[in-house]
Order: sequence, then C-alpha cells, then structure tokens
Amino acid sequence: IYQNIHGEDTSIMIESWPEIIEDVDVKAAQDIDKIIEIIKISREIRNENGIKPSKELEVLIDGFDTDENLKAILYRMTKLCVIVDTKEETIVRPTTFGAVRFIMSEIVDKAAELEKRYALLKDENDRLKKA
Repeated sequence: IYQNIHGEDTSIMIESWPEIIEDVDVKAAQDIDKIIEIIKISREIRNENGIKPSKELEVLIDGFDTDENLKAILYRMTKLCVIVDTKEETIVRPTTFGAVRFIMSEIVDKAAELEKRYALLKDENDRLKKA
C-alpha cells in the first residue's frame, strides 16, 4: 500500500518518523467527534425500535451548528434529515454537546404502545382480582 501511494520502491521501514502537523483544524476535529456521537445515537435508536437503517428520520440537534455540508454527511451516513424546529413530541437523547431529538411519531406508534400497555395493565388487574 505504501509503495502504491508514494510511487517509490523504498520501504516504509527505512522512512523517517512522520512530522507532527501543527496547524490542525480543531473545529473540524470537534465536528467529526460530534458527528460520530450522533451516528452512535442514531444506531441505538434504530436498534431499540426495530427501524431499518434505510428509513429517513428527522432530527433536531441542539448545541451543534450544522451547515449544509455537515447535514449532507449525516444524511449520507445515517439517513438523518436535520430540521430546525417542530411542534411534534420528540425523544431526546443527551450528548456531550447538547442533545439529539428524534420525532416520536417516526420512532414509536404511540396508539399501539398505549394499547399494549393497557392490555398488560388489564391482565395484571384481572390476575390480582383472582388472587
């Protein structure tokens, strides 16, 4: 790989140690860390709720100013569409920089969940009455 990149017949074994890059873009490095955190949270939400990775989800991201390039990266990597505001209920996941808020109606069928909970409570109530 090394020889293909550098086009030389020399070996990496005899090269000098790489120089430290002094002018690192700190903000870009911080942005990448935030994107990685958002990706992890997105995967957790999808796994917990059985949502396919190909399904688009709208999110609000608090504490992270996402420009169009960062939004495009998030969309390509996670199918997350960053929105500015919503009046819908959200599921909030805290982050090291703020929070990621997912639209609840895209994640959970609230009526179906309430119906399941009601059935469980009814079954438990019936069991207790028999005891």
